[in-house]
Amino acid sequence: MHTRLRLKGALKALQENGIEQRADRVCYALWGKKEGYEAAKLLADKGITAMFVMADRMAGGVYEYAKDNGIEIGKDLSIVGYDDQILADYLMPGLTTMALPLHKLGDAAAKILISKLENIECDIKIQDNICRIPCTFKERGSVADISKK
Repeated sequence: MHTRLRLKGALKALQENGIEQRADRVCYALWGKKEGYEAAKLLADKGITAMFVMADRMAGGVYEYAKDNGIEIGKDLSIVGYDDQILADYLMPGLTTMALPLHKLGDAAAKILISKLENIECDIKIQDNICRIPCTFKERGSVADISKK
């Protein structure tokens, strides 16, 4: 479900910005460092210069691939992650990412569970069995400034 919703959001952003959507530019992989490395290899061979990865852990693999191949992140390759895990700030340059509001999500989940257990009405809106809480965009150095090109 997470993958589908994140991909849907990424494709919507492309569409809203007039960027062509192409199936050959989407690479499906597990959300680990090794898988991020292999996905980066596949996409770099296609001349991709910007990547949105579904999880910050995957981005670690993309960073490693870039280092191994003389690609400068934030200049030659732009990367945006998802989760804002602690490693996002430790990567060099820091990873631009979408920060999940984990505390708010946990609080909402607990309220929903308690309301179900106590059979009381909950003030949290649930749509399609999903509690929607907005993420925050954390801009760091992993994205090239194309306005200067």
